[in-house]
Amino acid sequence: MAKDTLYIEADDEITVVIDRVVTAKNKVVALVLPKRATVFHSAVNMKLLKKAAQDAKKSLVVISSEESIKSIAAVSGIHVAKSLSSKPEIPKKPKSSKSETVIDADEIGDTGSEADAVVPAVAGKGKDETQKSSSDDSDDDTIKMESDGSDEDDSEPAEDKEDDKKSRKSKLKIPDFNSFRIKASLFVLAIFALIGGWVFGFIILPEATITIDTDTSRIDVSTDFVAQTNLELTNTEENRLSAKKVTTEKTDSVTVPATGEKDVGEKATGTVSLTNCNVNGTTVPAGTSFSAGGLNYVTIASVDLGPAIIISGQCRSDDFPDLVGSVKDVGVEAAAPGEQYNAGAQSFSSSISKVTAFGSAMAGGTSKIAKVVSSEDIKNAEDQLAGSSKVAAVGELKELLNAQQLFSLEDSLEESNPQVKRSAKADAEVEDMTVTKTVTYSLVGVSADDVSDLLQAGAAESLQDKDQNIRSNGLDQAAYTLIQKISDTEYKISVRTVATIGPELDEATLKNEIIGKERGDIENLIEAKDGVRSVTVEFSPFWVFQTPDKPEKITIVINEET
Repeated sequence: MAKDTLYIEADDEITVVIDRVVTAKNKVVALVLPKRATVFHSAVNMKLLKKAAQDAKKSLVVISSEESIKSIAAVSGIHVAKSLSSKPEIPKKPKSSKSETVIDADEIGDTGSEADAVVPAVAGKGKDETQKSSSDDSDDDTIKMESDGSDEDDSEPAEDKEDDKKSRKSKLKIPDFNSFRIKASLFVLAIFALIGGWVFGFIILPEATITIDTDTSRIDVSTDFVAQTNLELTNTEENRLSAKKVTTEKTDSVTVPATGEKDVGEKATGTVSLTNCNVNGTTVPAGTSFSAGGLNYVTIASVDLGPAIIISGQCRSDDFPDLVGSVKDVGVEAAAPGEQYNAGAQSFSSSISKVTAFGSAMAGGTSKIAKVVSSEDIKNAEDQLAGSSKVAAVGELKELLNAQQLFSLEDSLEESNPQVKRSAKADAEVEDMTVTKTVTYSLVGVSADDVSDLLQAGAAESLQDKDQNIRSNGLDQAAYTLIQKISDTEYKISVRTVATIGPELDEATLKNEIIGKERGDIENLIEAKDGVRSVTVEFSPFWVFQTPDKPEKITIVINEET
């Protein structure tokens, strides 16, 4: 009978072997096993293989000389041969104990009747005999199969068959290796979680806060310095600090309505006859005012009058108007528009000595009231612009200095004379007027570190106790006053503040001293230092009872009490 001979690799999986058996072309399948074929060391795998072969109507023979394979094949009911030329047989089962694990038919499926299995038989052992061809097949086979009605009837004794039947009736389950792996994985995860929790709870989370109340005192500190904008490097020995001046230009405008009123009607006009009674000739310039009835009229041209004609001590120029030209007419107009300037012929008083005037009728005066810019309008607009841009300019200048890491000296603020522009002049006939003002502001800044060094030095001069140090030089509360603007590049500044002195406590040193210590030890250590009133130690979380091993996990708060 034709057969398929399958050579199994040591690392082949059972699923691969089953697939090869099921897909074999011939009914008889011989599996040649290598040494240490671990996949066949499992009774479960053997039974799965047999079940698959039966379902595929294959007769299976395992070729192996290993005793362990034979034992497992005996339990599984699979034929075994030492070689391809050896007679296959089902090995005898070893005596099984009550605790032996077997596979129930319900767990791997119905295996069918083993009476229909085909039992292989050896046709011959010689080399020549194995190469003979059968009448039904031309393949060279060394294994022939015979049916004996059962795979186990000829090879198993009655006692073994009875044991096998009993074992089949037992319902012992196969160990669930997936469940075991899951439990093992969960156990490992739990171990790692415990380790991680311990690290997190006792190494990462723990923190300590040490609050120290100390005795401190305050001292006044004052010093003067020169902020010099053209000085490249600060000279603290001479109290000269390198400074920077920044400037900004601000333009603001405001529009106000015109509130003034003006008569812009026509002016009345006429003629005035001038008579000169001066011995000498005289000139009446244009714009000379003459008045009548409380109304003023002015000449519109200049007039030269000849000397007066005096007869018997009396001025007779009127009697001889053309003789020497001492009488002449000149045009005049009202000093302002208005109908009230329309008047009849009348005499006018003159502002020129010994010159008399007589005017003709005045006519043409009209009234028209219009809105105009008054002087009060101009003043009101300029007052609104006074200082309007100063606050914004100071803020901008401070930002410019801060960007250069400089501290601004507000007393050094300067502003240029404003440049003012008006959209209309006084008495202009407009509805509103806009006033624009442009001012340049400047501010001086110095390095806060330089000022801090000056204050530190000033405070150090007041220290008398060597065990004390400067807790704060008062830079944040310092007040600056401009004493004198020496020049455009030099400003003399006075700075006043209050410094705080107290016990010398170096936080970095303290942290290293209290690492790993408990509450009581920390309190005793720090309270023993001069100037310390009390110490409060707080640990977190609540299960922590000593300071962490890392200084950065320790916070020291020093309260200064005067």
